[in-house]
Amino acid sequence: MTIQVDDENAKIYPFAFRAQMGCVARIGLTEDDLDSYRSGARAIITMFPAAAPTKPERLTLSLTGFTAGHEALMGTLGN
Repeated sequence: MTIQVDDENAKIYPFAFRAQMGCVARIGLTEDDLDSYRSGARAIITMFPAAAPTKPERLTLSLTGFTAGHEALMGTLGN
């Protein structure tokens, strides 16, 4: 799986293990990642299905509201 914000280089997250529902990637976000999401306009998530690894699935997400959502989540968690 990859995550690309705007025109930055995509970060690669390999799958960690396979489960019945599919492959699972563990993603550790750094402060630089969070800053990128806060200042970015869009993120492109690319996944490579195990059944069709040469046919990636892409999802484009708006990052509008990311900062408010992250702050609300962190407030809920008490951090």
